[in-house]
Amino acid sequence: LNRRAVLEQLDRELLRGARRGTPAAVLMGDLDHFKAVNDTYGHGAGDSVLRETARRLKQCVRAYDSLGRLGGEEMLCVLPECNAAVAATVAERMGNVLSQTPVPTSAGQVPITISIGIAATDQFPRAPAEQLVRAADFALYRAKHGGRARSYLAPAEDFAAGKGGGHS
Repeated sequence: LNRRAVLEQLDRELLRGARRGTPAAVLMGDLDHFKAVNDTYGHGAGDSVLRETARRLKQCVRAYDSLGRLGGEEMLCVLPECNAAVAATVAERMGNVLSQTPVPTSAGQVPITISIGIAATDQFPRAPAEQLVRAADFALYRAKHGGRARSYLAPAEDFAAGKGGGHS
């Protein structure tokens, strides 16, 4: 999905979850050192890496989960009926699937890893979509600064204290 479609899907799932009393989670993923992929292997190889990344990530989620590109090499995954603990398991699976096998491209084999930020409504009850995405973005920032190739669960107390931010 594109940015608008995945964010609209998040809005729908949060409304559905609120009516049903079920949690939802978001994973915000960013390929590690993707600029170096483009610089080393070329933009054609970078495009191949993005397509293969999407294919592999889709294999890690259920048919009714949503996966979309926010921009660049940044992705958002919406996991309905999923709490923070299950979302962390999904994020770990995604990281493993991407890192285990380099992506074959016309320029050669490209190794890839991903950093993932996790936020869920069981941590942030009644949070609007924007707040949940900001929490996942902050968790992604922490994953990147914690060494990359890892996932990080947004702690509710950090976000409540106003420590949210970007990872650019």
